[in-house]
Amino acid sequence: PIPGTGDGVQVAYMNSTAGMWQTVGTIEANSIYALTLAIGQRFDLGWSNLTVSLRANSETGTLLASEVYDAADAPDGTISDVSFSFSSADFAGEVGNDLYLVFQSGVQSLYDNVRITETPITAPVPEPSTTALLGLGSLALILRRRK
Repeated sequence: PIPGTGDGVQVAYMNSTAGMWQTVGTIEANSIYALTLAIGQRFDLGWSNLTVSLRANSETGTLLASEVYDAADAPDGTISDVSFSFSSADFAGEVGNDLYLVFQSGVQSLYDNVRITETPITAPVPEPSTTALLGLGSLALILRRRK
């Protein structure tokens, strides 16, 4: 087996400078999307300039997040986990559109354990004591004003 974080179930293997893409879901409002995957290369033929990106609406649509990796990120014969993320709050006009995972690389790139997670962004809930203090402060101002 190749050393690294991959589990050996090869998700994709590219043997040219072409690209490949897949729709992975719909962009939801106020969410953080995190992509983690294992990238690797053969012992005998490496690659350079592997680009992994998340795009909206099509494989050439709005770029939401992207990373470029080189041979140092996964030395010959190894697999390494890489990850990046984006917030849909930064791309409000893309909410409801398809989310595309796009791979573009040099020769002989390997992909394994592709994982994408969506985490809703929630507003913090104030502590009850904070709310009580704000209420008392407001009441004091109102009473002071009436005098």
